[in-house]
Amino acid sequence: MEEQMPPQMPEPIPQQSNFNTVNPMPQQEISTGVGTLPPINPPAKKRMKWWIWLIIGVAGAALLGVGGLLLHKHFSNKPFYEPEMKLIPVMQDTLWGYVDNKGTLAIPPQFKYAGYFSEGLAQVTVEKDLIGFVNAKGTMAIPAKYKSVTDFSEGRAFVVEPGSCLVCIDKKGNTLFELRDVDFALPYSEGMAAVFKLHEIDDDEMPVYRCGFVDKKGNYAIYPQFSSVGAFCDGLAAASNSDGKWGYIDKSGRFVIQPVYDAVGGFMEGMSSILMGEKWGYIDKKGAMVAYPQYDDARGFVDGRARVCRDGKWGYIDKKCEVVIPLQYENTLGFGRGSKLAPVSVDDKWGCIDREGKMVINPQYDFLSGFTDGLSLVRMDDKFGVIDTKGRLVVQPQFDNIQYPTVCTTSAASDYYDCTSFLKAFLDNFDKNHVDGLPLHANMSEVRTHYTLNNIESWSYYFAGVSGTVEYTPEITRGHAFVAFSDPTYGYVSDGWFSSYRTPNDSALVEYVNICLYLSGRARAKDETILSQLMDKMEAIYGGSVEKYEGNYFLETETFCFYFFSNQVNVNLHAFFNKDDYMSFKRTLLQNISQKSEDVAEETVDMQVE
Repeated sequence: MEEQMPPQMPEPIPQQSNFNTVNPMPQQEISTGVGTLPPINPPAKKRMKWWIWLIIGVAGAALLGVGGLLLHKHFSNKPFYEPEMKLIPVMQDTLWGYVDNKGTLAIPPQFKYAGYFSEGLAQVTVEKDLIGFVNAKGTMAIPAKYKSVTDFSEGRAFVVEPGSCLVCIDKKGNTLFELRDVDFALPYSEGMAAVFKLHEIDDDEMPVYRCGFVDKKGNYAIYPQFSSVGAFCDGLAAASNSDGKWGYIDKSGRFVIQPVYDAVGGFMEGMSSILMGEKWGYIDKKGAMVAYPQYDDARGFVDGRARVCRDGKWGYIDKKCEVVIPLQYENTLGFGRGSKLAPVSVDDKWGCIDREGKMVINPQYDFLSGFTDGLSLVRMDDKFGVIDTKGRLVVQPQFDNIQYPTVCTTSAASDYYDCTSFLKAFLDNFDKNHVDGLPLHANMSEVRTHYTLNNIESWSYYFAGVSGTVEYTPEITRGHAFVAFSDPTYGYVSDGWFSSYRTPNDSALVEYVNICLYLSGRARAKDETILSQLMDKMEAIYGGSVEKYEGNYFLETETFCFYFFSNQVNVNLHAFFNKDDYMSFKRTLLQNISQKSEDVAEETVDMQVE
């Protein structure tokens, strides 16, 4: 397996002395949605067009949010572990299970998600998107009650229950310690776990984090002070300084290789790739330049070979940084664990070469992963299977999807934020028969009595905006609100001369109300937590059960129907007063999301997984 390259991150604060305790402070997390849902003003004679714009905006936000989450999974500069290939996660229809390395279905498909095994346990997702850990028999070894987890490494995993802070557990599920002032934690490597702590909200009101390390007792070994860090490998970890430059620190937090590089890899077999300007080279553990920057891309060493790219072509060098396999391939992966083979791409098909560059498995697959424990995952005609180092099909291509054996760089995110004051203030006018004080069959007259509306000249034919903002807490305010009606919002009255003016149609019935909650300060880093607690309260008030689809949430009750979504900027609530309109909206939205998800899934399986 090769390392993942850490991204550039914001600048760190100056070096501080190590701390021995973890301060109990509220937690924050990065949220992954983007964009907001603005008021939509449809033409009077094309009533349904607002559905289209709403769906496009929401689906786009959800899918971009997934992209944000994927980026967040690559903070590390090296593998925390390499997956165990005795059991391979596969999907049939929409559920995940496991096949063994002989192709036998070992654990029947039953999970919403299934990961690879690490130290005998694998994370799986069940109903309500809760996560637990199963053993090799498919038995739930640690109950599915978590919202976020890391895989096990060095006998430990970080887990987060809904609404709670980060907790470190052992393989029996016992709590070892809590991290109450940490926002993210990554798995252990060499006795140290990288942690990310909210430092400030920048001028754009986006969260800025500082990174450090905790030891196995949960004490700070290196206090959070860097813009970003990678995991420890061979006693060193990548870290960036206040200029956004990268170097390497030891376990005291001291830079032993000065931060002068634009990006770095992780040390593997005593060498690491480094970026200077637009070119990559290699250094040794003393910081000496082994290969001056000359490559367009350069990856870590595995078994004495590293893959490099120049002018769009890939090949391999040895530890003397001499080319041993010519740079001639469209793409490549590294030499895998348990084999002497590396995947290469020729004419858009994938095969494998040996350490001398001889093609031993002819290019014939749409994609194949690097070898781990002598096995590689392949894709043929949109079906997935497994081959061995001889190119023999161990598992026939038959599954709808398969998890590629990527290195573990996933983080667990704290879910703690105190919403008590906000929920009390916001829900003051919500009860089973009212939404924000409006009854089920509210009309324009009641809306004008309850809300202060914008000037009537600014209304569209079916929408009226609500004036002003409401501060529920210093960090959560009503940014904007608008009301949609099933009938025209206004009519015209003659002024007695040659023109007319608008007058409210007081009998127009409310179709839905949109309330956009604007988040600032620490709340901006906790939109999902705020939304989760809001939905729990809405369930308690109105009954029913929240349904989740790709970051979109729905609640159907005997009276009102609700739709929710969030991003770092805001939390949006749509309250439908007409169930038919709600069902039409939901059906169209889900169809659009499903199509977008299929497009993203197709692109994802085409990506290289290293």
